[in-house]
Amino acid sequence: MKIKLILEFSAIFILLPLLFLLHLLPKYMIIPSLWLVSLYAYIILRVKGQVIFANSFELEDINYILKRFIVISSIIFIFTFFLYPNKLFGLIVTQPYIYLAVIIFYPLFSVIPQELLFRQFFFYRYSLNFSKFTIIWANALAFGFVHVAFGNILAVIFTILGGLLFASTYKKTECLILVIIEHSLYGVLIFTVGLGEFFYHNNGY
Repeated sequence: MKIKLILEFSAIFILLPLLFLLHLLPKYMIIPSLWLVSLYAYIILRVKGQVIFANSFELEDINYILKRFIVISSIIFIFTFFLYPNKLFGLIVTQPYIYLAVIIFYPLFSVIPQELLFRQFFFYRYSLNFSKFTIIWANALAFGFVHVAFGNILAVIFTILGGLLFASTYKKTECLILVIIEHSLYGVLIFTVGLGEFFYHNNGY
């Protein structure tokens, strides 16, 4: 990997989350930082002639994602029921309007910039430095590591696992819209079952 790409990778996917973890940057800057870095990614992609939302997807791709989602969502529900029963559906019950806002705005202001950065930009920028298999793991680990900014291990573990799903989907289809849909499904699921506080900058962990 060229020095320029090493520095870029280190700054975005290692240094920035560490600044939040070490409290050198305030956590309310997490989302604005995501937007800024995603804007950088967008500019790089456009300068390099890449088309955003270029590829379409097949109905069978959606069917596969939905079937996988049903299985995994059941596992996450059981996980929450047994390990965090006091949190189960907590946001829906206690703050239904906040939950509604999450459903509407989370995909727009969080998922889209994340997927632009972590999937289209990441795969375009760094694919030549990894094999077809290791690029998926590298992407998932980078995706998980940036979530150390939230200061809890559950966010990191869940996003590594989610990163494997999203990276494999993008590697197979190269369709940004498809991974945005998939990411949105799991993100809304996390807030639905009550685990959203682990992925929010004001979680107190």
